[in-house]
Amino acid sequence: MSGPTTFPGMPDFPCPTPVFLNLLTDHFGTEAATLPILTEEFDRSEQANVQLALDAYLEPEGRNAQLIGIGGEHKRHRGLGLADLLVVPRGGPMGSSPPRRGTGRICQHRADEGRVLPAVQSGLYLWKTPGRSCVALRSGPANTRRSRRCASR
Repeated sequence: MSGPTTFPGMPDFPCPTPVFLNLLTDHFGTEAATLPILTEEFDRSEQANVQLALDAYLEPEGRNAQLIGIGGEHKRHRGLGLADLLVVPRGGPMGSSPPRRGTGRICQHRADEGRVLPAVQSGLYLWKTPGRSCVALRSGPANTRRSRRCASR
């Protein structure tokens, strides 16, 4: 692996350690950036069902999940993946900042039979089961329509 790019005559800019890298490393008990990531993408029309399934899975006793909101410009422009939470950004005057703890975003999604259900738009779930540490990133579509009702909390 090569080191960071430097430019003669330019000062070094500090690159903050991503808060989620430390959080997930603590949660898993090992360096989170070295763990494999399984990604599943769902259509916008399935967001309510995905939230219902996640809520049903986390409901049984012993699966107390912590939900952490995610803030930053990443989710507005290109969406957000779990790997994005683990990467140290490039420093510099035009460098980006890492995603940070922020407010959770909840959007209303249409479900079957005309129901409208809230679904987490930008949040990280952390939970443990016997012998296993788990995470799930809920990162809704980056381009939301203005007609969709969303709120931060």
